[in-house]
Amino acid sequence: MSQVNTVAISNSQLLQGGSTGDAGIVSTIGGAMVENFDVQLADMNGEMMQIIEEKNKAMADKEQLVNCVSERDTKEVAGQKIPGYKVADDSQELNDIREIAAKYGVNTSSLITQTCADSAWFVPETLIQTIKDAVDTKLNDLNSTSELKMIRFQSLMDARKQSMMLLSNMMNADHQTKMAIIQNLKG
Repeated sequence: MSQVNTVAISNSQLLQGGSTGDAGIVSTIGGAMVENFDVQLADMNGEMMQIIEEKNKAMADKEQLVNCVSERDTKEVAGQKIPGYKVADDSQELNDIREIAAKYGVNTSSLITQTCADSAWFVPETLIQTIKDAVDTKLNDLNSTSELKMIRFQSLMDARKQSMMLLSNMMNADHQTKMAIIQNLKG
């Protein structure tokens, strides 16, 4: 997940307080807080880019699967005609179907059978639909994850904005206090 930075301030920094006393401490701590949020936001951005890449690959797999099966066919099994597709023997399409199915956890070994007539392979329509459903499930999971990441991203942006406002308000209060002291000394 995201790395969390810790603020390490040496004793000399605390004693010196930077060039402006307490404001130096405030800006050091505030800067570290903002940097911490920036690191988390960068990590979250990388995770979201990875999800987008996975979604694109899944959509490409689904499109490739559709392109692999174009020649409709039927096969008779126990007196029933089963709809499906004919795929050429040792073709790239057959290998692609098997690879896509394996990628999404669908077992094809007993479902893809060789036809006797022309040494082509028969791929049942139900198998293609099962693979498409597995790809759709993966896409839905990625969409859900993406939505949750976007909510987390937005909350990090809000927290960063709040820390910037807090830092600004603290520095402004410090400045106003110093200005009041100066006015009292002029008095």
